[in-house]
Amino acid sequence: CLSRGLGDVYKRQFLGMLVFLLISSISISGQYKDALISRMSDFRNSVFANVDEGNDFQQKEALRKMEKEWDKELNIVYQKIMKTVNPVTRNKLRNAQRAWIKYRDSEIENNYYINNPDGGSMGVLFSLYTATKLTEERTVYLAEIYDALISN
Repeated sequence: CLSRGLGDVYKRQFLGMLVFLLISSISISGQYKDALISRMSDFRNSVFANVDEGNDFQQKEALRKMEKEWDKELNIVYQKIMKTVNPVTRNKLRNAQRAWIKYRDSEIENNYYINNPDGGSMGVLFSLYTATKLTEERTVYLAEIYDALISN
């Protein structure tokens, strides 16, 4: 059946993206960022420890937990930066963060529809993966900014 074959392709693509998420790293290091990555790596390992790669429900739940935890960390580091910078920089960061949120939301929606043109659960997996990946990347980026600010 063609739709079953496409589902298998999407699952392989999803698993490939998941592997990227699991092994992704950023080259710049700093004390806060390093601690964040270590903490989140441990969290990721615990969340995905018992996830069966063929179980869409388990994969979705694991990605939801990861995205929620990255979002929590993003808010923590964002607030740390906001307390550290001057009012002009604070305003610029606030505007940049609002723009990033619009971008993230657009990418999540696009990934859902691009990977789910006929309906089904794979679009949800792709959108959850996108949300998690983008939130992780933004959080690590903000952690790098924070490390740079406190090292000066």
